[in-house]
This record gives sequence, structure tokens and C-alpha cells, in this order.
Amino acid sequence: MKRFVILLLLWVSIAAAQGTSSGAAFLKLPLHPRVASLGEALIADQGSIPSLILNPSNIFGIQQSEVSISHTQWIQDIASQELIAAIPFDIGTCGIAVSSTSVSGIEIRDIPGPPSGTFDARAAAFEGIVATEIVSQVSAGVGFKYLYEKIYVEEHSGLGVDAGITYRTPFEGLSVGASLVNAGSLEAVKSIRSDLPQRFLFGGSYQFKHEDFGLASYLGYDVEKKPNPNRLLAGLECSYQSLLFVRAGYRSGDESRLWSFGLGVRYSMISADYAVVPFSLSLGNASLISLAIRF
Repeated sequence: MKRFVILLLLWVSIAAAQGTSSGAAFLKLPLHPRVASLGEALIADQGSIPSLILNPSNIFGIQQSEVSISHTQWIQDIASQELIAAIPFDIGTCGIAVSSTSVSGIEIRDIPGPPSGTFDARAAAFEGIVATEIVSQVSAGVGFKYLYEKIYVEEHSGLGVDAGITYRTPFEGLSVGASLVNAGSLEAVKSIRSDLPQRFLFGGSYQFKHEDFGLASYLGYDVEKKPNPNRLLAGLECSYQSLLFVRAGYRSGDESRLWSFGLGVRYSMISADYAVVPFSLSLGNASLISLAIRF
């Protein structure tokens, strides 16, 4: 088992080092409030569907079917919506993720002076995911996505692949994971092909419970293609009776946003999450909200 995990990690790291990236920047946005509030550090978060965009193997281990919808109001008139769902089966878990992002009111200027009009830029992603246990305590997942972008009169599409593993260590509450996300490219526009914003992520999580209180800590490292800097990711989640959750996260290497915060409430089959991401440089704040149901 150790040899298999080492070989898979080696393959992922080699793939992450190839090429350059310049397109589909919307794929870098965290679209679920739990992911955003915990600093995008949920690389090893088995049994949770919000973090499937960081590691598709995370959807393995869910106990019930789940559907979640979320809305994000970013800065500069950027808005996103996401629908994610996962269904457990005897041999694994299947999931889908559908998202859209738009930037409204972009000004059209042909000459200096007032704009001659405005337009909206739009992007969408559709992904199918399968995750299963490949050996004892090791789950693997893979996702295939179709992408579409339209900016003014230019439109193009592309394909992408996500892959990841999660290992539940013999130490109770401790898990580690690694993933390669956004491997692929968009079709050429004016003979110029754009690669996706490929990321190699690895990290771990530790969860601890004492009576009514729980504590979960997440730590990760995000390796992006140049010229983007590599980032340290961290998140902390405190819970009470698995009903109320308070979260905080940190991302290094980003002058505009370092910290994030969030709350979560779960009652019976329904849960709701909220996150706020403060931006510096007078850019304002981003707000994310989601509602999920388990059945």
C-alpha cells in the first residue's frame, strides 16, 4: 500500500510541474462557504462534499445522499452559483458539481471618453466525480469536467480532470491527502491555447472531540504554476454538539486576502453555512452562503 501511495503522489507531482496556465481563472474561486472560511485547506476532508473541488476523493465516506446550493457575491460585480450533490453506493460515491460565474457591467471603450456600452462575461463548469476505497483506509477519486467561457463576442470551451487520494492514518482523527486539480486546457482562440489553472495540493487534517465540543484543524500547501506563488493554507473549525460551527482560515502569499471567517448551523437533515472573506486594498468583502439537505 505504501508503495502504491508513493507512486501515485510522484505521478501527481510530476504532472503538476508541466506547462503553463493562463485561462479559466474562475476555477480558482472557492464557491462553498465552508471551503472559503477554512482557507481552502480541506485537502484531506473525507466524507465531506463541499471540498470536492480541492480533492475529489473527499466525497467518499459520506453516510447519506446530499445536495447543496451556494451563492457567492465576490468583489467587483463578480457573482457565482454552485450546485453540488453526492450519492453513496456500496462500492463508492458518485457526485456532480455545476457552477457558473459572471462579471457584469464591463465597459466597452473604442476611443477615450465615455464607454460605448457594457457587456457581461460568463463562465460555467460541469463535473462528474467518482470516488472509492482502493485499499484499506485509502480512498481515491477522479472527476471529469466540461468548461465554457464567453467574454464579449469570444467564446470557447475545454475539458479538465481532477484526481486525488486521502489516507486515514492509524492515528485516530488524523488524515492526509493529495490532489491534482484543473489538469487540462481550453480550446484555442485566435490560435492561442490556454491551459487551466492547474494546482497540486497536499495536506492533512486532525479532528478531536471531547463530550459536546469538537475541534478540527486543517493544514495544506498549494503548488501553482508560475508566476503564481505557492501558498500555505490553514483552517480551524470549532463545533458544539455537531450543531453549531465556528470557522477561521488563512492563505499565505496573497496581498488582497489573507484571512477568512465563517459560521455553520446543522439541524436534522438541513445545514446552512456562511463565510466572509475580507479583502484589503479597499476592495471590500466577499460573502458566501449555502444551504444543504441530506436524505
